[in-house]
Amino acid sequence: MKWNYPPEEISKRLTKNDKIRMEVANCCAKVMDKYVPMDSGLLAQNISITPGLVTYNQQYAKVNYYNQRNFRKDKHPLAKCKWNEISKNDYNLVSKEITEIMKG
Repeated sequence: MKWNYPPEEISKRLTKNDKIRMEVANCCAKVMDKYVPMDSGLLAQNISITPGLVTYNQQYAKVNYYNQRNFRKDKHPLAKCKWNEISKNDYNLVSKEITEIMKG
């Protein structure tokens, strides 16, 4: 992710400002969504977002996250296990939005 702030400034702002941490978590949830396995959609829809944290609440979330399975590709063609790790390549898609939030 490209930032217009030095790393120490980003760290300071993220740890002291829950609004920014909440926005970052929301952006990350959007980026991860296309990688989350989907059958009925409950896994992707039943999430909790708090400042700095996205939690998938379905009881089978952990199993799907850690175990590569033959995920359906008709609804989420990019679905994979460890979707947050895979989605890190896409974080540049929201870095501009996050930078704007941090300016505020």
